[in-house]
Amino acid sequence: MAYYDGHDLMRFAGLMGQKEQPYWYATFCQHCTQDLFNRKSVQYPTHYDHGTDYARDIEKQYVCTDCVGLLKGFFWAGPGGWRKIISAIGNVNAEIPLNYQGYGVPDYSADQMFLYFCSKVGEGNFGNFDTLPRDKPCLMLHSPGHCGIYVGNEYSVEASSLYTHVIYLPIDNRRGAAWTGWTKFPAELIEDKEYKPYDPTHDPYFIMNPLMWWASKRKIGGVYGYGKY
Repeated sequence: MAYYDGHDLMRFAGLMGQKEQPYWYATFCQHCTQDLFNRKSVQYPTHYDHGTDYARDIEKQYVCTDCVGLLKGFFWAGPGGWRKIISAIGNVNAEIPLNYQGYGVPDYSADQMFLYFCSKVGEGNFGNFDTLPRDKPCLMLHSPGHCGIYVGNEYSVEASSLYTHVIYLPIDNRRGAAWTGWTKFPAELIEDKEYKPYDPTHDPYFIMNPLMWWASKRKIGGVYGYGKY
C-alpha cells in the first residue's frame, strides 16, 4: 500500500513555487536560518559563494530546498506532513517534521534518486524524455544533476536554481539543460493511479486566502503569486 497520494506531491511542489520559496543547495525543505547557511556554506563553499538573497530568505523565515530536496522534504515529512511544511513558511518556530531517510527514501543526489526510482518501478515505467507520457501527471523528470516533477499539461515544478527558486514552467522551455529522462514514482511511495493535471495558479489556496484577508482585514503572510518564465 502506498504511503502518499500523487496529487498531494504535485500540490506541495506547486505551493512551494507559488510562495516563491528559495533554492539552497543540499537542503530539503528546512527553515532558512543563519545556522543552516553557515553549515552549508562550509560544506559547499562554491555553491554558496554567490550574490543571492540569503539574508532576505533568513529574515523572512522561508523554507529552502534544492531540486531533489523538494522530493525528500515531501516524503520525509510523512503522509500529510507537507501541509506542515507549507504552514511553516514565515514562521521559524513552526515544526517541520522531517524523518531523515524515512519511508524508504534515501538521502540521494538527483541522479542517484532517479536511478533508484527507475530500479524500483521496472521496465516500461521510465524512459528517455522523448517517450514521456505527457497525458500522465505526477512523474519525476531528470536531467544530469537535476530533477523536477511533471504536473501535466506540459508543465513541471522544480527547485530550479539560486536565481529562479521553486518555479512552475513549461517542460519544453527551460533556460537550463533540457530534460533527458522520466520515471514513475515507486508504487510503495505514490499511489499508482490516474492523476489529473495540476495547475498551481488555480489552487483553491490562492482563492480562499484573499477572501480570508478581506474578512479579517489583515494580510495573509507569504503569498506572492507564482513564478513563470
